[in-house]
Amino acid sequence: MTDTQTAAVPTLVIRRTFNAPRERVFAAWTSGELLRGWFGPPGTTMHEATFDAREGGSYRAELHDGDDHR
Repeated sequence: MTDTQTAAVPTLVIRRTFNAPRERVFAAWTSGELLRGWFGPPGTTMHEATFDAREGGSYRAELHDGDDHR
């Protein structure tokens, strides 16, 4: 049985290989300052990005389009 089959709450699992140090990739996904620099489709900006990467933690990301719609 996999983790996603036994999870009591929704679980997000992302697997990908990057040609970068593990610490740098982790920081890119969990640091609001870094995430605001690259995440989201063209024409959007991230106004809020907070992450708690611990098990049971939470995240909040708020993207706005060019017309400042959320």
